[in-house]
Amino acid sequence: MFHQLQFRVGIKAAWPQYLVVLLFLISALLHFQIDVSDTRWTGFGDAWDYLKQSELPLFSWDFFFPENQNWSERPFTVPLLYKLCGKDVDTIFVVQKIIHFFAGCLLTLAIMAFLKTKFAKAICGVLLCLLLGWWNVLSWTNLISSESVSLSMMLLWLASFLFWIKSPSKVKLAIHFLLLILFSFTRDNWPYFLLIFYGLSLILLFYQKSLWKSI
Repeated sequence: MFHQLQFRVGIKAAWPQYLVVLLFLISALLHFQIDVSDTRWTGFGDAWDYLKQSELPLFSWDFFFPENQNWSERPFTVPLLYKLCGKDVDTIFVVQKIIHFFAGCLLTLAIMAFLKTKFAKAICGVLLCLLLGWWNVLSWTNLISSESVSLSMMLLWLASFLFWIKSPSKVKLAIHFLLLILFSFTRDNWPYFLLIFYGLSLILLFYQKSLWKSI
């Protein structure tokens, strides 16, 4: 009886989190029902660059840092995902959608962990679900390009950072660094942003420590 009461109390306390998971699951299922036959990506040169790079041997220097190829060399995260999908376009689209919804749900839960009231958590969850389910964002999952993978990796990277800040541990830090590497190699310009982000984070950290010492 006591365990049943604890279970009910736990569900009542965490209902915003359950609501978010349910909303993202429903959104994903609805999106999988959409018949997408758009092949405009075949006219994009970078799409073929990623597919060609995914054909290189996985355990080779050229796969991760290609040089002197007959196409434009790209960062390795997107070709790596395509290679794991067997270079099959339909499989790539499915996997991109799964990662997108999983990453969005995880980031939403991470942000909700910093909010105090259940009402604020629920509103945040609904709004982020609507934003990430917006077609202008979601339609990138139906293209062979870096945009979808880059966005998903950014959401996962940010979620891992927030979870680590909330309750630091070595495992969470290791996961964060792994996602950091994958995220930074989705697009050429992300490393510059990450350097600025971590630089500002270090400055803020030292500022907070010096502020506490002066009190």
